[in-house]
Amino acid sequence: MAYENPPYEVLDKQDRFELRQYESYVVAEVIVQGGYDNSLTPGFRVLADYIFGNNVASQHIAMTVPVTSQRTDASEKIAMTAPVTAQSHGTDSYRIAFMMPSKYTMETLPHPVDARIGFRLIPRHKSAAVRFSGHLSEQSGTQRWTELKQWIQRRGLAPAGPPYYANYSPPWIPPFLRRNEVMVDVADPPGA
Repeated sequence: MAYENPPYEVLDKQDRFELRQYESYVVAEVIVQGGYDNSLTPGFRVLADYIFGNNVASQHIAMTVPVTSQRTDASEKIAMTAPVTAQSHGTDSYRIAFMMPSKYTMETLPHPVDARIGFRLIPRHKSAAVRFSGHLSEQSGTQRWTELKQWIQRRGLAPAGPPYYANYSPPWIPPFLRRNEVMVDVADPPGA
């Protein structure tokens, strides 16, 4: 079964590394306290509950890939849906997100029953990614992030924010067949 994922164009590719131009898309997200391994499953469950019909319209929303997770910063403020307008997050928390199917806009998505769920428009942007199989954990993600930083620095690019982990595979897929990525938005070099 094929799942929709954010549309992008590959601008540069070398082995497992890619520089991509993404078009804009909408995500549903939730902030979960705890390390990566303790945040992913609870965050996934909250968002899965929403797309499986726990919203004010009781509407089912198609699953998309990847499921992304990104460490949040204590000083970061994230706009959320009403009634919460902004929320600060601790240093050991993760933002877990699902891309919403492209047929939806911020205005047409059914409102969540769970007030922890927020929506955000991700504007058109460039990201660098490194793809790998196996088990995606904080340790494997950190290792791939180090490799990705070196790759983008060799291209004269700079991270434009913290990295995020992307999991494209359902849990029943054997680890050697799983598609995982560590990604980071990048800024063009000065004068480019």
